[in-house]
Amino acid sequence: MKPLWPVLALLATPAGAQSPESARSLIVPMTLAERPVRVRIDPAATAQLTCNPNLVKKLGLATEPGQIDFGGVVKTVLQAWAPVRGGTRDGWQWIVFADRDGRDGAECEIGPDAFADRVLDFPLRPAEPGEREVALPWTPGKDPRLADYSFGALPLGGEMLRVRFDPRAAESFATAAAARIIAASNGGEMSGARRDVMIAYGVTRPVRELRLATPLSIGPLAIDHLPVRVQDWGSTVRIPEAGKAAEPDDDGGGEVQVTARTKPRRLYFLRIGRDWLDRCSRLTYDGPRGEIRLSCR
Repeated sequence: MKPLWPVLALLATPAGAQSPESARSLIVPMTLAERPVRVRIDPAATAQLTCNPNLVKKLGLATEPGQIDFGGVVKTVLQAWAPVRGGTRDGWQWIVFADRDGRDGAECEIGPDAFADRVLDFPLRPAEPGEREVALPWTPGKDPRLADYSFGALPLGGEMLRVRFDPRAAESFATAAAARIIAASNGGEMSGARRDVMIAYGVTRPVRELRLATPLSIGPLAIDHLPVRVQDWGSTVRIPEAGKAAEPDDDGGGEVQVTARTKPRRLYFLRIGRDWLDRCSRLTYDGPRGEIRLSCR
């Protein structure tokens, strides 16, 4: 069995979190196993096709199980090895088959990395006076751990945050490792009780609120609070509790088991969902210029 990339659904869209009007779809024709399919380009998807399971029988594909790691919680899905045409990475590749909401009539979804030679424009809402634009560097496919997600690079605290924009997700959130960097740089404190958030494929993960003394700036966006995945890809134990001193800890990665020969996996991911993107009118992935642009008030 060939496993999927280890962070394939790390920041996937929560079930039922679609916004019908806030993210107009880009539907493109592609071929899968020499048959035409309608594919929606999704800013939050990977460059690996994810398709409706009913295509397996329709196309006569042989499948095998694959694993998706949610920071220590593993989910099994179906995958198939098949030829794909229509993007910049034509050829035989692994296709994931899983139920997903919000494909807008398309049979599959794919991320901007699969079309990194083009300019992909996603209108979010009508433009308003006083908007400003920010551009983050976009370097598709440079880190094999990222499962070909389309990330913008945001330097902070001597590290590089990987920022993914998801107009269909209701909430933004950060991995535990990213929260550590943000809290140290911007004066963050943890507050509130844990609550479970649906990530994808029926998997939920616990989050808590991170409050920032100095907002995290992404161009015109000034993010002063966001949910944090407290145990995934790092630990939030060293972040101070509101009104209390921080507790010492070894940042052992929460659910990720670490031995003396293995360093903790600290993945610095930040997802920006509709709670902040509702202030923005346009999201653009410009492959030729190597940047992701966001226009917001």
